[in-house]
Amino acid sequence: RSLMASSGDMALPKAPAQDQLDLLDSVFGPEYFEHGRLLLTVARDVPGAMKVAHRLQSRLNESFGSMVEVIFEHVKHELWEKLHTATTNVGLHKGPEVPECQVTDIPEGIRLNPYQREQLPTLEVLLLWTDSARTTRGHCMYTIGHPKCPKPEQVDEIYAQIEPFFSKRWVHVHLVAAPAPAAAGLDDEPAPPPQDPDAGHVGG
Repeated sequence: RSLMASSGDMALPKAPAQDQLDLLDSVFGPEYFEHGRLLLTVARDVPGAMKVAHRLQSRLNESFGSMVEVIFEHVKHELWEKLHTATTNVGLHKGPEVPECQVTDIPEGIRLNPYQREQLPTLEVLLLWTDSARTTRGHCMYTIGHPKCPKPEQVDEIYAQIEPFFSKRWVHVHLVAAPAPAAAGLDDEPAPPPQDPDAGHVGG
């Protein structure tokens, strides 16, 4: 429910945390992310791209290795150029992805094959996961097309775009009950103080 300012004609701005939750809800819906795959598509013949991809892979494995499997997909700009020339000059059609040639299962409709695009991605991060209906879903977390290529010093910036997507997940809490008071001996009556043998004695 929207909160209204005292004037009644202006909604209060959302807090950054609420904006982040709204973004996660738009991707995952009411469910929580638990396990999945991160597909790193990298143009191996573009100078510097592989170095950035390997640094990003190390950072992702360190932070989310228990939740996601990081998978590399290598593409080549040289091959993209040949295919692009063939489709433009000869009129050949770029067909759909062939499952047998994929490095991991990517159902049709989740993405457009890198070689079918107008710009080949030099680096792309695609999250794949299975929802409660056992349907594979995907969301592109980062992409940059040729001729642009990220630099090694931008790895932290790329990671910062990816990290928030893993903040909406189940947290398993194991509660351990404290021992009952009786077991700890707290219900025992305190021992009476020792009696002074001379107490109450008057005279010599």
